[in-house]
Amino acid sequence: MDMRAKIRIVLPLLFLISATAIVLAVTQPEGPGTLTVVNSSRRLAGSALTTQATAGNITHLIVQGQTVTQSWQGFVGNITGTITLDDANNNTLYDWSLADPEGEIYATYLSQVNWTAGSVLCWNWTIATASYLQLAELETNPAAGDGAPSVYGGIGAAIDDVDGVNETFSAPGAGAHSNFFAGPQAITVNATDSACPVTRLYNNVGGGAFQEVLLYTDGTGANNDGVIYTSILNQSATGYDAAKHDFEMIVGEDGHNGNVAVTTYYFYVELQ
Repeated sequence: MDMRAKIRIVLPLLFLISATAIVLAVTQPEGPGTLTVVNSSRRLAGSALTTQATAGNITHLIVQGQTVTQSWQGFVGNITGTITLDDANNNTLYDWSLADPEGEIYATYLSQVNWTAGSVLCWNWTIATASYLQLAELETNPAAGDGAPSVYGGIGAAIDDVDGVNETFSAPGAGAHSNFFAGPQAITVNATDSACPVTRLYNNVGGGAFQEVLLYTDGTGANNDGVIYTSILNQSATGYDAAKHDFEMIVGEDGHNGNVAVTTYYFYVELQ
C-alpha cells in the first residue's frame, strides 16, 4: 500500500472521530453562577371589620376574604448571563454576554437530575404505574391520610383544596405552552406530543404573562423521582408588581397545619 492509499483510509477515520465528539457534546441545564435573594415577603393580614348587632335582628352578610396559600412558594426575578465557549477546566476561549437571555429556569426538590435525552419529560399524572409519581402523591401522602405531608416535595393539600396541583396547573395535554428544549430533550406541543401541565403567572393587571410547566424525571424512590418546576423566560416583561421580570414561578411548599419546615430547592438555568 502506497502513502496516498494510507491517507485515503486515515482521513475518513479522523473525520468520524471528530464527528462523534461533536455529537456527544450536548448542552444541558446547569446551576447558576450566583443566586442572590433580594427580598422575601408575604401578605399582611387584614384588620378586623365590624358591624353592629341588635337583639332580635337577623342580618344577612356578604363577606369577601383573602387567605395566604399554604401550598405554594413564589419566585420572581431577572436573569443575566453568558453563552460561553469553555474547555473542561472552565477556561474561556470566547463568550457572548446576554442582557436579556432566552431560555428556562428550573427548580426542583431533587438534589440531582439526569438531563440526558428521554430522562426529563412532561409530567403526565394520569400514568397509573406504581413507580411513577401520582398526582395524589405530590399533593399529599395517601398512606397517612388525605392532607398529610407528602414525601415527594409535595404541598400537603387535601384532594378538594382549591389551590391543589391540578387546580393550579392544567391537566396534561389540556393547555398549550411554548416549545423549548430541556437539555437535549425537545418539549413540544404538536399533533404527536401532549402538552405539559401549565399555568400562567400574572402581570400587574392579572394577565397570564409568564408560562410555567411541570416536567418530570422518573427514577426510583422519593430521592430521585419527581417534578421539575420550569419557567420559560419572558424577557423583561411586566410582572405582578408592575416591575420588569424575566420569570415568575411557583413551587410546591407545605405550610398546612402549622408546618413551618422549609424545603430546599435546587435551581438550574439554560440560556440561549
